[in-house]
Amino acid sequence: MYKRWLLPLTLAILAISLVIAGCSGSNETKNKERAEKLAYTTVTNEPTFVFDGIKDTLKLLDASKLPSGDGWVFTYTYNSAHAGYGDRTGMVVAEVITPHTAVITVQNYRVVSAVMDGRWDMILQKIIE
Repeated sequence: MYKRWLLPLTLAILAISLVIAGCSGSNETKNKERAEKLAYTTVTNEPTFVFDGIKDTLKLLDASKLPSGDGWVFTYTYNSAHAGYGDRTGMVVAEVITPHTAVITVQNYRVVSAVMDGRWDMILQKIIE
């Protein structure tokens, strides 16, 4: 008698497991997209990019989940039209195409670190010593 309901029960458990797995994957994708949007906005609103970033060169190189599972690290590259960092309005700047790499760490939907070229703190707007 128990054999009659064993197959339907097994199939029901399998179906529920697949639905749960599908939902968590979808939720994970939404979390990543939300974090990526925040990282992208951080780069595009940063004064170095605003001052002379060449928009067509902005590219996402990498997106890696933090080992803790509560965030992401996004790496962007772009070129700017002059050397230097930050808002250089009124300064004498070298007119040279300058490549930049920005690494943005997002945890719990907050940017906790934003570093350009390993030497410019994009949050504090100063050289890292």
